[in-house]
Amino acid sequence: MPGANSNAVFRRRASELGLGDELLDSLDGAQINTFARLAYLTTYEPGQPDDSVLFDRLEIVVGRALLDFERANIRQLFYESSAISVAELKQRVERVESSSEPATLPLAERIHRSELQRGRLAGVHFSVHSEPSNKLVDQYFQMVTDQQLLWLPWQKLASRNEELQMSKRDMHLVFDSQGNLKMTKKENEAMSELKGEIQVRQALKRRALAVDLTGIITFQEHERWHERMFEAMAKDPPAGYRRTTLEQCKEADKLLWTKLSELTRGDVKVEVGGNRPVENHFNQLCLTPDVLMLLQPLPLPPPAPVDNRRPGPYDRDDKGKGKGKTKNDKGKKGGFSLPEGCVAKTGDNKPICFNFNWNRCKRSTPGKRCDRGMHVCFKDKCFKHKPFVECTHD
Repeated sequence: MPGANSNAVFRRRASELGLGDELLDSLDGAQINTFARLAYLTTYEPGQPDDSVLFDRLEIVVGRALLDFERANIRQLFYESSAISVAELKQRVERVESSSEPATLPLAERIHRSELQRGRLAGVHFSVHSEPSNKLVDQYFQMVTDQQLLWLPWQKLASRNEELQMSKRDMHLVFDSQGNLKMTKKENEAMSELKGEIQVRQALKRRALAVDLTGIITFQEHERWHERMFEAMAKDPPAGYRRTTLEQCKEADKLLWTKLSELTRGDVKVEVGGNRPVENHFNQLCLTPDVLMLLQPLPLPPPAPVDNRRPGPYDRDDKGKGKGKTKNDKGKKGGFSLPEGCVAKTGDNKPICFNFNWNRCKRSTPGKRCDRGMHVCFKDKCFKHKPFVECTHD
């Protein structure tokens, strides 16, 4: 949200300059309540000797003659309004999409919108852990300014608390719009560590709050989609099928936002009558077959061959070469085919129980070891204490 079009930022600065509420209410009644509207109210420009055209117009709006101190304060406010409007226009023109940081929402506008949101969303808990980071809010406001929505990975839906712990800026070399190389300060982006369903649910709630601040999608409608995803994971699957996983929900969410970006390109802002075109498309896409298809339970993989032989006291995983049978000897048992990207041993060279990964071994608890191997996920570099068919591999 640019500061030149912010009512809260304009009123706060005007009050700091000494303009009374009566005068500001008169300007607000005439919709002269932002820096941009004051700057472009008349043809007068800063630097011209005669500013009577500006004050004549303002006295008509206020309905009385302006006092000398009011003229001085308004003159300063007008010069600041012109400078802010020009600077914002220059920033928008020269902004490089691939390297520029999102425009920072002014503090007064951020506080004003946050207070309105807290009053509107009764019953929703707000804290540094549940509120979205300032960077996340700025990113969605930048999308509204650019009239182009993007899907953000769930790890980037950080909280304000995580942002405060990562408040560090590094110097980076970037190219400006004219191709010149310049040194800028770039703040390290806070990332949310999503270890399970609860952390993912909190991250999605922060996204709903950030998008609600922009006004393009209300918090209630956004949360309705999140509830639909988690209801799909909670449902008991039919026989021969596995539960819907977080990975499936992530793909469904990504597809929804990709389609939403295509349908709302150039039509992101809230219309004058209060109509939200983004929210209308969002509600329709939540019910489309190609999105809901990704939330359906998937068939379980075919059962793995089970070795019913009882392990002996001298069995080893890596036997040395000897005078035993050769590779051409008959009776040698065929090996098990691992899924793509999976391994048979952990990082510390311990065998993994394949039956546990298909949720068929009850000989030990998750994370422990049975006579076939460790009860961990055999996805490479994952090794969480969950079966492969239920693990999110985050």
